[in-house]
Amino acid sequence: MSYLLYTSVSTPVVNDKLEALLKLYYNSFNEICSHYGAVLPLLFKSHELTWDYFKEEWDFYRHFGLIYGLMLIPLMYASSDEAPNMELIDMTDINGQQDNQFSKMWKSRTMRDKLINLISCHLPI
Repeated sequence: MSYLLYTSVSTPVVNDKLEALLKLYYNSFNEICSHYGAVLPLLFKSHELTWDYFKEEWDFYRHFGLIYGLMLIPLMYASSDEAPNMELIDMTDINGQQDNQFSKMWKSRTMRDKLINLISCHLPI
């Protein structure tokens, strides 16, 4: 979920509305579970899945999605002519063509702004 939010939601929304998005997800999840007969509050790892417990889990696990997103954002924002052809990359060629292909992706200001925002606003200090 953190990967989706950090990579796909616009920067202003993820900065200003993250808590509201999480609450919407939490409430919708409970509503759907209840609709299909689950007894609320749900149990998860022998804990009641309360909002507070959900937030604790989010705070612990969100970094994994954030780091994964930071690795993929350059590829997501690269145009088709800038993105490296991953099938042609020889991972043993550290100083050759591989560097040239990946450096093309850093031309996108939108991509750089998104990365800088995620690092400065969402990585733990």
